[in-house]
Amino acid sequence: MNHSTTLPRAMALDTDLLERFRSRAGELDRTNSYFYEDLEELRELGYLAAAVPVHHGGGGLDLAELAQSQRRMARFAPATALATTMHFYWTAAQPSGFACRAGAGTREASSTDGRPPGVSHT
Repeated sequence: MNHSTTLPRAMALDTDLLERFRSRAGELDRTNSYFYEDLEELRELGYLAAAVPVHHGGGGLDLAELAQSQRRMARFAPATALATTMHFYWTAAQPSGFACRAGAGTREASSTDGRPPGVSHT
C-alpha cells in the first residue's frame, strides 16, 4: 500500500484506490451518474466511519485529518470527495463527533438527543 498522507491507521487512502476513482470520474461526470463503485470501495475500507470516534468503532480522525484526506481525494475524484464530505458533515455533527468537540459550548453543539445540529422536532 502506498500511504502518502500522514493519517492514522487504515484511514489513509491508498494511491491505487484514488487512481481507480480517477479512472471512473470522467465518465461519471459525463453521464451524471452516481459513484456506486467508489462508495463501495470506501465502505469496504471503513472510510465512511473515519470521523466517528474510535470508541464507537470509527477511525477517530479529527477535523484537520479528515480535511487533509478529503482534499487529497478531491484531486483524484472531485464529485466523490464532495459527496463524502456531505456524508461527513452529518456523521461528524453528532454529539460525540469532532465538530461538537470543536464547537463545545455552542447551542448547536449542545444537543443531547442525537439529532444533527439544526434539526428540530416536528
